[in-house]
Formats: sequence, structure tokens, C-alpha cells
Amino acid sequence: MQRPRAFGLLGTRLETGRIVLYGLGVGVLAGLAGTLFATLLDASTNWLLLDLTGYHPPGLASEGGVLHAFPGERRYILPILLGLALLVARWLPARGGAASSGDGVNAALNAYHNGRARFDPREVASRAFAGLVALAAGAPLGREGPITALTSGLGALFGHWGRLSEEDRRLVFVAGLAAGLGLVLRAPLAGAVLAVEVLYRRFEFEFEALTSAVLAAVVAYAIYGLARGFAPLFEVPTLAGQPPGALPAFFLLGLIEALASSGLVAGIAALRGAWRSLHAPLWLPLALTGAVVGAIGIAAPGILGDGLGWTQLSLSGFLPQADLVSQLFWRALAVLLLASAGAAGGLITPSLVLGGLIGSLFALGLDALFPAAAFDPAAFTLTGMAAFLAGAVNAPLGATLLVTEWSGYGLLVPLLLTTASAYALIGRRSVLDAQPESRSSSPVHIAAYVTGAVQLVASAQPEPGLKLDLPALTPSSAGRWGFLRPPARRKPLIGPEPPKAPLNVTNPVPDLLDLLAGESLSVSDTASERLYRLPLPAAWVGQAVRDLEWPPEALLVAILRDQQVRVPRGATTLELGDDLIIMAEPGTYARMASPGVTNESDTVAHSSLVAEDPAGLQNEGSSAEVDSADEHQQTAARGT
Repeated sequence: MQRPRAFGLLGTRLETGRIVLYGLGVGVLAGLAGTLFATLLDASTNWLLLDLTGYHPPGLASEGGVLHAFPGERRYILPILLGLALLVARWLPARGGAASSGDGVNAALNAYHNGRARFDPREVASRAFAGLVALAAGAPLGREGPITALTSGLGALFGHWGRLSEEDRRLVFVAGLAAGLGLVLRAPLAGAVLAVEVLYRRFEFEFEALTSAVLAAVVAYAIYGLARGFAPLFEVPTLAGQPPGALPAFFLLGLIEALASSGLVAGIAALRGAWRSLHAPLWLPLALTGAVVGAIGIAAPGILGDGLGWTQLSLSGFLPQADLVSQLFWRALAVLLLASAGAAGGLITPSLVLGGLIGSLFALGLDALFPAAAFDPAAFTLTGMAAFLAGAVNAPLGATLLVTEWSGYGLLVPLLLTTASAYALIGRRSVLDAQPESRSSSPVHIAAYVTGAVQLVASAQPEPGLKLDLPALTPSSAGRWGFLRPPARRKPLIGPEPPKAPLNVTNPVPDLLDLLAGESLSVSDTASERLYRLPLPAAWVGQAVRDLEWPPEALLVAILRDQQVRVPRGATTLELGDDLIIMAEPGTYARMASPGVTNESDTVAHSSLVAEDPAGLQNEGSSAEVDSADEHQQTAARGT
């Protein structure tokens, strides 16, 4: 990693010192911003909900008690209030040209993977304002949405101020995300782990960001706690280890929570598709769903607000079965409507609330079936929270640590059972649609995977006649990593040197193949294509990649220049001494490499050449070192 240039002598310290600096700086900014936002949200909620409608939802013991009051004289205001609040939250930021809808955590993931860990300050302010208005009016979503958008945006700003390299900027961006999650959930260590785990749907992490994420989350929570107290999010009774006979029940609960979280993910996706099919303006779904949820609140006011107070009541055993069923049904419906319409707010808190309610109902059912077993309802409520969250955002480890920070280690074994079963059953769907499948499918790491794979190919010893142990790759016509076919310029396919032997790779990179299959290339099982290393024809020197005439059966994989692997782009200019790594069938390669062959019937249009770099992730000059055995390899290849 490069060192930051704007911190003077600090930039020359060891990498550990830089990480400490990043964590401390982002943590201070996030702690101050999170505390200010939470204070403003409390004041706004008291004004909009309590003063205008008379509704006071139950709160957390850590934030002032669980008082619940609603005299009901002004219930009719609820649909008007929530509908107008969502409209205002959308309209004002839209006037400034910045996006504000949807989950802030999802927006942060999108900025990390597709925006080079940069956040437009206008978008950060818009999301914070939109979340403040929507949550203050009673939207049953989580405050982690606007707060994490705010804190990760501050991390991006910190990287800009420090003129950090792109790698270091990603570190501080994740640190800001971790700080926001840690202070909202009142669990800094779990927030840090959740931040590096929630980046991908598979069980993969950004380990290099973990240290700065932990430091930022701890510092932010320390500042937040000085202003708002250090009590955990929930007041949890002391939980001893659960008896072995109860473990099958926890495993079954994990399966139930997985089905429920999968239903939430599928429901949000289906409703989003329905809204898109209507081709309605963006404000219309928000106004309609806000009015509908407000109307539901007239009959069931308990669905308004983030629901954490109701979860505390169910955790303490104060909610009867009828109230649990009502809360679960109406709150799930409200979350589905608002999330699909793009209301500002987080989906992590609703996942915890819905999972806790399901766990409480499950415990009541067990008590009815096995009255002598004496199941602990608090244990099932907490493990239900973790299991639902693990399934909804594909973060089993972060969900387990989160509940462990709240309750201690007495529930560790049941937590592992429920979160593992929920994560294993739901697959790789998520309420956060900006989550890529894995590191290899993220624009952040795609260049590294491509150059690493080509480096392996370039350094392999030639084995003439041995087929390449890779599926055949053929270009597709569309895809985000778009491969284009511009008009041909009729450059001759004549090479000055004889063809070289195919390069054999017996252990392809599975993640790279997954990416190629899922993004812009289709994969077949014929295994008839091979990788070849072709010296650059003299006629191509000085030409841009996009201008070359190329047979459609061949694919340019990489360029070897000055002992370095370079990922080609459309604007890349070929230089004297370059070698081309080509994937083609043997006959196609023979026509390309044989001197004197100028059969125009074999050169239809351009090859599938990389024409753009949408995320700006791979500069033309970026490279990876190639094994110094290339010279020996070339000599051996020519000898064959």
C-alpha cells in the first residue's frame, strides 16, 4: 500500500501506525456525527410523533425506559404525516440532484464496490436528512441506514483530505461503516466484524480493513457513549449455558428464521419489480406506501417506530401471544412496503426486530408443547434475532458476535447453531442488493484476480500438445464488463515470429471462472480453447486495442510488457516488445501467428476487447510482476 502524502512524518511510519491513525481519525468524526444525528432524531420524533399525534412508542431501557402511550385523539394524522414525511424526504434532496432513497448501508456497499470508495457529499447529506425525516415520522426502519451513510461518507472525506491511495481510502471507508454500525447497535466489536463481513454474500471478508474498523468503531462508541450512555442496546437477563436437549430446538429455530428472512428478501424484490413495471415517478410509491403504513398505524400503532422497544418487551416476557402475532404480521408488511418503495432507513434493525418476535413466538409454542421443559424465552428471542439477521444480510459471524456482546457467552453454542443453519439454508440472497457474490466478483478486486490468473499462465512451463485445463470461453454480447465489436480497420494478421507453444494451466482460479460465468463471458465445457503467448506483430505497434482487426474466435486476455501483466483496455496502445496472451482454438491461433496469411474471410469484425473500465478500477499502467522465467520460457517455446 502507498503511504499517505498529506500527514508529513506520520506518513513514513510503519503501516500499523497508519492504520491506528486512520481508525482514530474516522472514529472521532463518526462518533461526533452519530451522536449529533441521534440527538436530532430524538428531538424530531418527539415533535412529529408525540406532539402532533400523541403517540409515544416504547423505548429502550438504555435510552430512557419503555413507556408506551397513545391516547388516540389524533390518530387520523398518521397517514398524512408519514406520507408527507416520505415525500419531503424524497423531494428536497432531489431538488439538489443527489440520491436519498433506500438503505444507507446498501448505498455504502455500492459506493465501496462501484464508486471507488467515494461518496458524493451531497448524497451523504441527502441520505442523512431523508432518514431523519422518515424515521422521525414513524417509519418502521432502522437508524443505521442514515447513520452509516453519514459515517462512511465521513470516512471517504477523511481519505480525500489525506490524499490517500485507493487502497487506503477503502480502509477508511470501511472504518466509517464499522463506526456507524457499532454505535447504532451499541456493540463496537460486532459492528466492526459486521462491516467487513457484510461486504460480500459469500463467507468472505476484507481482513485488511478489520484493524482500522475495530479502532474506529471503539473510538466512535466511546464518544457516543459519553453523551448517551454505555449500556447495551437491550437489557438482557443473565443467561447460562443451554441444556444439550434444547439444542435441536435452536437448530429448528434457525431453519424457521431462514425461511422468514428469505420471504422478506423475496417480497421486497417482487414489490420493487411491481413498482418498476408501473413506470411511476419515484415519489408516487413513497407517498402511497407512507399513507398505507400510516393507515395501518391507526389500528395497530405499535408498528410505528424502529420496534426495538417492543423487542425489549418481548425479550422480558411482557408481550402476550396475540400482541406478538399482531406486531410480527403488521410490522413485516410495513417493512415490505416501505423498503420496496425506497424509503430512507436501514434494514438491519427491522431484521433484528422481526427475528426477535419470531423467536419469542417459537418459545411460547415450545412452552405449550413441552410445559415441563422450561425453555428460556429470552434465549430464543436473542438467537432468533441473530439467525434472521444472518440470513437477511449474509453475515453469520457478525450476527453471532452482536448477540454475544449483548448477552455474554452463555448463548454461544445455540447462537452458532441458529446462525449457521439460517445462513446455510437461505443461500446467497440478501436485502442488500449491492452485495456482490464474492471478492472476485467485485470491481474492487477484479483486476487483481485477472492479473493474478494471467501471471500464473505467463509463468507456466510450456507443454506442447497438452490441452489447457480451463473451460472454453466465448464472448457474450452484453454485460457490465462490456466487450464490444467495433467496425474492422483491416490491420493484417501477420506476425514476424513463429508461433509459440500453448501455455498450460492445470489449476485455474475458481473465483475468476465464477466471475466470467456470471458477468460478461459464457462458459462451455468443450475445453477446446487454449491460452497462447503471441509476440506483437510489427503492423500492430502503435495501434490502440480497439482499432485492431481480430478474428471473432479469439480473445485477448492480457498484455505482457516489461515483465509485467497489464489488463487491456480499449484505449491501450500496443508497444514494441509487447507479448499478447490470447485464448483461441489451435486453428485460429495458427492463422493469426503464421507469416504470410492474410485471408480476409477469417477476420470478421473486432475481437471482444475490453472497451471501458466502468468503475475506474484498473488504470492502464497498473500491473503485477511476472516471473523472471519468461525469457527461459520464450527460448524453450521457440525451440519447440
